[in-house]
Amino acid sequence: MLSALRSRYPNVIAFLMNEKTFELFQTFAGPGTALPSAPLLPNLTPAETDLYTYLATHNLRLEQERIPHSEVLSAFRELIDEE
Repeated sequence: MLSALRSRYPNVIAFLMNEKTFELFQTFAGPGTALPSAPLLPNLTPAETDLYTYLATHNLRLEQERIPHSEVLSAFRELIDEE
């Protein structure tokens, strides 16, 4: 979805879609939608592509809705402070 969104809005910034987030909350990871092969997603950064490839290879997805609200707010504040 991120790659598709960036195809129309190239300045979109991913939020809680990185390796650090996955590592912190991998207890909320579950089986993904198994694909015969991971499609190429041209609008991801190299780091996003690496994580996507890892998740696709291991058939995993992170249930982001289970991330505690306090963590979401903290990450959002960090994102705003960067700008």
